Amino acid sequence: MEERSKSAAADKFRRTEAAESAKVLQEAKAEELVVSEQPESEEELDAEGVEPNDIDLVMSQAGVSRSKAVKALRENKNDIVNAIMV
Repeated sequence: MEERSKSAAADKFRRTEAAESAKVLQEAKAEELVVSEQPESEEELDAEGVEPNDIDLVMSQAGVSRSKAVKALRENKNDIVNAIMV
């Protein structure tokens, strides 16, 4: 009898955890959509002083847009590794 009670409590806990995880994931996706809908400024697209190969590498490794890659490289003084990690 006690085993059933423990099992039921564990099942309830797992369902609660799954529901909370789903809610957090849904909120994160909604926030991501809001962020991705924001227009990127033209200033970020100006890649002067940044190597095109570095931009391409950051874009592919970090999975970001060209303007975000340029911005990350600028903020990290053209350090590719730190730009990717941001």
